[in-house]
Order: sequence, then structure tokens, then C-alpha cells
Amino acid sequence: MLRFAAVVLAFLLVSPAGAYTLEDFKKEAQEAVDNGLSPAFAFAIVDDNGVRWTGAFGQADIESAKRADADTVFTMASVSKTLIGTAGAIAAREGKLDPDADINDYLSFSVEHPGAPETPITFTNLATHTSGIIDDEAVYETAYAFGETVYPEALRNWLISYLSPGGERYDAAKNFHESAPGAQYEYSNIAAALAAQVIEDAVGEPFAAYTRKKILKPLGMDDTSWFLSELNTDNIATPYKRNEDGSFAPYEMYALATWPDGGLRASVSDLATYLAAIVGKGEAGKKKLFDRTTFEILLSPVDLHDVEDLPNSFLMKGLFWSGRTAPSIVPPRMAIGHNGSDPGMTTLMYFDPLMDRGAIALSNADFDTREELIEYYRLYYKLFEVELD
Repeated sequence: MLRFAAVVLAFLLVSPAGAYTLEDFKKEAQEAVDNGLSPAFAFAIVDDNGVRWTGAFGQADIESAKRADADTVFTMASVSKTLIGTAGAIAAREGKLDPDADINDYLSFSVEHPGAPETPITFTNLATHTSGIIDDEAVYETAYAFGETVYPEALRNWLISYLSPGGERYDAAKNFHESAPGAQYEYSNIAAALAAQVIEDAVGEPFAAYTRKKILKPLGMDDTSWFLSELNTDNIATPYKRNEDGSFAPYEMYALATWPDGGLRASVSDLATYLAAIVGKGEAGKKKLFDRTTFEILLSPVDLHDVEDLPNSFLMKGLFWSGRTAPSIVPPRMAIGHNGSDPGMTTLMYFDPLMDRGAIALSNADFDTREELIEYYRLYYKLFEVELD
């Protein structure tokens, strides 16, 4: 099952008359669980003052009837990619990475576009999905190892096998777009994982350790890890698929070969602190993630006007942070962040820079139909309408 890059939903939400309160939202969220939209949801609202509210509804595990709460750990899916961008911006601020330099200036192995070897691939290309690297779906399916806590092959070795001539997964025609780097938009999980490897080689320490030191620890994100083996599995939401009769069946827990592109697991409480720090331009309450210069590196707009096949209403606002108009926010305004989908998990994390508010929604279920996705997004965007004291 492949993670979706982005979901564009064309629907309008009519706001109820009068103030929309947190109690109104809680009622709707519980109704969504009762109606079988997902076994569980976790939500958060943040603004430039910090985390304003977190809450959870439903069951983290159906068989044991374990209730979800704000400390239940969910798989982040592609929301994980925002940490690659944040780590890259921090490394750039430290002078260890130039986002616009050839990635081969940092990598411990060489990666070249076979159709345009004279055109370098940059970190910015990777972070805006314009590198020319594409996901061979048949190969990417094998990146999921169900029943494993750690993928049996190291990330670096997996990337070499996919991106280097002679590698067992290498196929120039299937693994690279015919267009040169910088010319074509093509969402790629494998390119995102490569960006994490670039950071690792540039800073000289493992990517997981670097992100823990630079992001997770400063923000007190103690219920967050890239690896199942480092977490208490009793506190992790079980991922579910939907049966034809509408009931839910569990997936096995799984490890991911290209884990930086979607393998992060976190509680909504932890993730809310992270998003609050982004909305707060580097600070969440008394916790400081980075300075304003790093914020500007991370979220300065990237000029993609000559790039082909950009999604509608789409703008790469920064390094792995994408911007799009949110049609249910009235008046329409740009929401910046990421979404994600992996087996049994669907995630949303965006902020509105005009109102300095961000929101998170986590679900431990697949959404197989457009109607299910619309209902999930409708509920999510309600978080931007809640009137806070």
C-alpha cells in the first residue's frame, strides 16, 4: 500500500450559526467514531502561544478495548517528512549543509540522474519532489516489513541498491523520470529517504540520533521515535483496515526500509508541541527549537514556476512543507504542512499562517473511499473554526 502524496478535496463547508465551540467539535468527533469512520482519532489545536488543546476519541485497540488518549502513539506516515525538512534547515543553519549544492558533495555514495548526469540533484530538489527520482511501486511495496520492529536492511544499503547502477533494485527507466532534476514534479518517498541520508552524511551522525538531539529532545517529545523497537508497543494505536461489512481488521505492526519518509511514531501531545514550535517560528512556550534564521530556511517559498505537473492549488512552501488552499476555511487561506497515509494510519498536520493556528488529526484506519476522506477532512478543518478562550 503506497502513501498518498496529497489529497485535494473539492468541497465546501457551511459554518454553523454562532460560535463553534470545543464542545461542539468533541461531539462531532465522538459521532464520527460512533458512526464507524475510524476506531480512534487524536486531535490537537495549537497557535503561536503553544498547545491549546489535545484530545482523543475511540479505541486505540479494538480487541482489548483500550481507549485512545493524547499520549497514544500513532504512525505519522508522510507527516514524518516534515522532520527531514526541519533537520535539513537546522543542518543548513549550522553550516553543514547547503540545500542548493550537489548532494554528492555530502553523500558517502554517488547518485546521478541517468538521463542528465551533468545536472546535479540538490537537497532542495529532494525536498520539493523535483529530483527526477521516482518510486517504482512494485519495489516500494517491498519496503514494508510486516511483523518486524526494525527493517532487516540498513537505509543506506537499501538506497544504494535502488539508486546506484548495479544495485539489485536499480532500474534507470523505472527509478528516474525522463526529465532532468528541477524540471518535473514527481512525489517520491524514496527521494525523501535519500534526503535524510544526505543529512546524516553531511552532519556526520545517524539521522535518527540527529533528529532526537536537535528536535525531539529540545521539545520534550519523549513518546516519539523512528523505530518500533524503541517504543512501548502497549501504548501504540493498532492500525486497521476496513472490511467489506464496515468492520475493522488489524494490520500487523510493521517496519519500513525507507523509514524517514513515513516511519515516525508519535503521540498527538508530542506532535502538537512540534507544530506549535513551527507556528511560533521556532518556539513553543518556553521550549525553543530553533532561531528565526532557521525558520526562514525551512519555510521560505521555493520558486517552482518552471516545473511541470505541479498539483493544482499547490506550492512548496519550504523544505518538505507544502502549502495549499483549504477550501473549508472561510475565507479560503493557505494552509502549510503535510498529510500522510500508510497501512492503517491517516494523518493531517497543517497550520494557517494568517491566523497563526495549526491543527493535527490522527486516525488508526485506512480511508478507502472519497466519502470517508471528505468526512475526515471536514472534521479536521473544523479545528480551525473552534473559538478558543
